[in-house]
Amino acid sequence: MSNQQKQLPFVSVIIPMRNEEKYIGQCLDSLLDQDYSYDCYEILVVDGESTDDSRRIVEEKARRSGRVRLLTNPHHVTPHGFNIGIQGSRGDLCIIFSAHACASSDFISKSVHYIQTTGAECVGGRVDMVGENALACAVAQAVTSPFGMGNVHFRSSDQPGFVDTVSYCTYRKEVFERIGLFDETLTRNQDYELNYRLRKSGGRIFFTPDIKVTYYSRSSWGKLSKQYFQYGFWKVRTIKKYPASIKLRHVVAPTFVGSILLMALGGFLLQHLWIILGVLLCSYTLGALAFTLRVSKQERGSLLFLLPIVFATMHLCWGAGFIWGILTLPWPAERVPLSHW
Repeated sequence: MSNQQKQLPFVSVIIPMRNEEKYIGQCLDSLLDQDYSYDCYEILVVDGESTDDSRRIVEEKARRSGRVRLLTNPHHVTPHGFNIGIQGSRGDLCIIFSAHACASSDFISKSVHYIQTTGAECVGGRVDMVGENALACAVAQAVTSPFGMGNVHFRSSDQPGFVDTVSYCTYRKEVFERIGLFDETLTRNQDYELNYRLRKSGGRIFFTPDIKVTYYSRSSWGKLSKQYFQYGFWKVRTIKKYPASIKLRHVVAPTFVGSILLMALGGFLLQHLWIILGVLLCSYTLGALAFTLRVSKQERGSLLFLLPIVFATMHLCWGAGFIWGILTLPWPAERVPLSHW
C-alpha cells in the first residue's frame, strides 16, 4: 500500500436489502465506481432473505469484486440489517446506504473528507430524488418541496452546517460503541432515533450539499401510501421514547387529518363545522395548487395534475399513520394491525 492509502480510514458501506432486483445492480455499480482508494473500502449487502433475483445479482457482483460481501438478515427488517452490517464490518467509518439509491463517484471520498475536517461524528449530504415514470417524478418534486415535507434540510438545502439529522450517514465506528446500535424495535425512523441519541450524547451531525446521493422515488400509489403511513406510525413510537424529539413538521399532517375527521363527524351535531371544514379543504387545495404551479413552470405538464394528489396522499397517509400510532400506543407494535402495512 502507498503512504496515502495507509493514511486513509477504512470505510464500510452497509446496505440492507430485500427484493430490490430492479435497483441493487446500479446501486452497487455506483459504489464500485468510486474515486476512493480501491483497497480502503468494502461494501456489505445485508439481504433480508429476498424472494426475487436480488441475491443472485449481489453474488455476481461479489464474484467480480472482492470489495462486495453478502450477509443474511433473517429478521427481514431494516434496523436488523444495519446492525448485522455494522457488527460484521471492518471499517473505521460506517456508511449507511440504501439499495434504492445511487452514489456520486466522489461520495465516499467527500464523506471521509467532511467527517475528518468538521470534527463531526456523523456527516451526510443532499438527496436528489428522481422518478422513472410520471408518478415517481411527481413524488420526487413533492418530497423536495417545503409544502410536501417541511424544512427537511437534506432534501432541499444548499447551505452546509450542523443539523439535527441527515440521510445516508457516515458514522465514526466509535459512535456505535458509545451510544449503541440502531433500535431494532423501529421498522421505520430508526435513523432519526439514532441521530437523536447521538446529539443527546453531545455528538454533532454535519450536512453538506457536496455529498450527493440519487434516490429513486416510489412509482406506485400503493407503495407511496404504505411508505408514508409507516412514517407516521413509527414516528409516534420514536416520540414516545424521546418526547423532546418532536418538531412542528411532525404534527402538521396528523393535526390536519384529525381536524378533517372531527369536523366531518361533528357536523352532524353542529352544522357550521362543515362550513369550517370546507374552508380548511379549500385552503389546503389552494396551497397545493400554488406549489404545483411553481414547480410546473419548469417541469413536465403532467405534474400539474399529479402533484396535488401526491401531496394529499403523503399528508393524509402520514397523518393517518400518526393518529393510528397514538391510538395503539398501549400495545406492542408487532401486535398492532397495519403496523407493517
